[in-house]
Amino acid sequence: MTGASSGIGRTVVRHLVHDGWLVAATARRVDRLADLVTELDQDGSISAATIASVGSGVVTGCSAGSVLAVPMDVTSPEEVSNAFDVCAQHWGRAPDLVVSNAGVSTPGLIADITAADVASDILTNLLGPALVAQRALSAWQNGGCGRLDLIFVSSDAAPHPRPFQAAYSAAKQGTEQLAAVLAMEYDHP
Repeated sequence: MTGASSGIGRTVVRHLVHDGWLVAATARRVDRLADLVTELDQDGSISAATIASVGSGVVTGCSAGSVLAVPMDVTSPEEVSNAFDVCAQHWGRAPDLVVSNAGVSTPGLIADITAADVASDILTNLLGPALVAQRALSAWQNGGCGRLDLIFVSSDAAPHPRPFQAAYSAAKQGTEQLAAVLAMEYDHP
């Protein structure tokens, strides 16, 4: 689950953990991931949390029962790859469900926001899901379980663009097209 530190991602992680899934919660905000693990521990959803250093120390995470919190920026191919490696080390297999949820929106007139703002929206909302899908499909093809489901969280701003959200609307439309192409490439309706 990308974007697990707040909003939809955090809520979905809570539900998946309560339903008994092994969940890798990823996000850029390490402090919020730690808070999520503590929250799940305190409400009895998981066993006691421990802080663990994984691999070379490039990626650190909190592991607890059925949740593994892994710091990850979806715009970094290295961090995405490391996160999948951490999960494989921890659980001994590739994921069978990947939810690409991380998102960001920089509101403003396109003439008024910076190129960095536009790039941030496009990198997080379009490149991020593509990198995550690419790595998930690679792990699945190289020894994953029999099935892989990819879920892309989009927005109503994709089919119904909003004023003051040009880059976000465009990126979310791109994410929907990415999902459609992957369904065609992997022969799923």
